[in-house]
Amino acid sequence: HHWWGDLITCESDRDMWINEGMAVFSEYVFTEESYGSEQARNDMRNDLFTVLNTAHISEDGYQPISGVPRVHTYGTHTYRKGALVGHNLRVKLGDQKTWSGFKAFLDANAFSAVNSYDLQDGLQSATGVDLTDFFDDWVFGSGMACYTVDTFKIEPTAGLYKVNLSVRQLKANSNHFYGEMPLEVLFMDANRNEHKATIKVAGELTKVELKIPINATYATLNPDYNLNYAMTATDNLIGATGAVNSQNLVVSIQASSVTDTAFVRAQTYWTGPSISLRNAVDLGARINNNRYWRIDGVGAASFTISGAYNAQKNNRDYGLVKSSEDSLIVLYRRNAAEPWTIHSNYSITVGLPADSLGGFRIENAGFGEYVLAEYDSSFNEGLFASTTTYQLEPVDQLKVFPNPTNNKVSIEVPDFNQNELVVLNTLGELVLEQAINQEKTELNFAKWESGVYFVLLYKNGVDKPIDYKRLIKK
Repeated sequence: HHWWGDLITCESDRDMWINEGMAVFSEYVFTEESYGSEQARNDMRNDLFTVLNTAHISEDGYQPISGVPRVHTYGTHTYRKGALVGHNLRVKLGDQKTWSGFKAFLDANAFSAVNSYDLQDGLQSATGVDLTDFFDDWVFGSGMACYTVDTFKIEPTAGLYKVNLSVRQLKANSNHFYGEMPLEVLFMDANRNEHKATIKVAGELTKVELKIPINATYATLNPDYNLNYAMTATDNLIGATGAVNSQNLVVSIQASSVTDTAFVRAQTYWTGPSISLRNAVDLGARINNNRYWRIDGVGAASFTISGAYNAQKNNRDYGLVKSSEDSLIVLYRRNAAEPWTIHSNYSITVGLPADSLGGFRIENAGFGEYVLAEYDSSFNEGLFASTTTYQLEPVDQLKVFPNPTNNKVSIEVPDFNQNELVVLNTLGELVLEQAINQEKTELNFAKWESGVYFVLLYKNGVDKPIDYKRLIKK
C-alpha cells in the first residue's frame, strides 16, 4: 500500500482494484523475490481457484474489476481477480516495461486520485504498448478467457521438427474473444524430454508453425502457470496406482493403472468445451457450459474420476439440469480433433428428486476430455437441419428483428408469460439465457462475434423449444 493506495489512490470505489488488487499483486512480487517464483505462482493459483470457483456465487455474478457493484467493493473480484489481472498485465508488458511503466505512472500521479482509464493511458504513454484490448478484456470486461490445444501435428524437417499448432480460445463468461496475449507452450517427447516456446494468441483460433529440437508427442499450454485464465491444473509424475493430486480441480482422481512411469496433467477448464452443433444433435446432448476436465500427458495410465454436481441457481453447474437429473450423462473425446461420444463406464448418483444435486463417477478413464451433459431428446427431433441452418420455422410465437443485425436486436413474444429465451452459437454453445417477462425485449449484439446465432423460445416446463429463429450478426 506504500505505492497502491498511499502514493496514489483510486478516484472512485468502483476502481478499488487499483488500491487493493495491485497491493495483493505487490504481495506476489514480494513473495517471488523472498521465496521464489514457484511459491508466488502457487499463491496466484490458489487465488485463481477462489475467483473461478466462488467469486461469481458470492458476488452476484461475473464482475469486471473496474465497476464492481458497491456492495462488493471489498470482495474477491477487487482483491484476488484484481491482483491476477495485475500479474497478467506484467505478462503482457514483460518485466522491463512493467517496472519502468509502473514507476513512471506512480511518479507522474503521486498523491493524486486515478481511475482505470488513467492507468491505461499512463502505462501506454510510458511503455509505448497499446493496451486498449487488454483493458477492455481484463479490466472492463466480465469473465475470463480460456485457452486449449485444438490441434497438434509434428513432422521431421532438416534436423529439427516442424510443429503445426492451433490454440482455441473459449469464452469463460465473457461476451467476446480476448485480444493478443503471450502464452507459453510445453512440448514433450516419449522420453519426457521437454522444450518450451512462447507464442502470441488472439481471437477464437490461433495457428502457429514452429521448429523444435525434439520429436514431441505431447503439447500443453501454460506449463508454469504464468498467465492467469479460466483453467486450474496439477502436474503429476506417477509410477503406481493411487491418488493423483487433484488440488483446485473440484474432482477426485485416482490412478487405477499405470505402466512404468507416466507424466499426467489434470486440468479443469472453467467453461464449456467446444462442440459442433452436428455433434450435439447426433448425441442429443446439452453440455455443461460451466466446466469440463482434461487428463493427458506422456505414458500409459487409466483413472477413476469422481465428484459432485450442483446445478442449483447461482451454483457451480447451474444450467446443466433443464429437465431431469435422470437424464445426466458423461461425454468423452480423446482430443479436440475428435467428436464427443457418450462414455462407456460411468455412474450418476441423484440426490433428492429435482434438487439438482448429486454425484458422478467415471471408471476406466484414459487420457482425454470429459464433461457432464444432459440428454435432450428434442435435439433429435429435427430442431436443426444442419450445422448452419434450421428447418422451416413453426407458427410465429417469436419475432427477431432487424435480421441481419450489427448492433441491437428486438425480440417480440406476444405470449410472454413464463417463457425463457436461449441463444446458441453454431457450435451449440449457450451464449445467452434469460427469462422473458415482457412482450418486447431488446438485446445488444454489438460486442458479439459476427456469424450465425440461433434464438430459441422455451415455455417453462416444456423441453422442446416452442419457436426458434436463425439470426445473422454482421
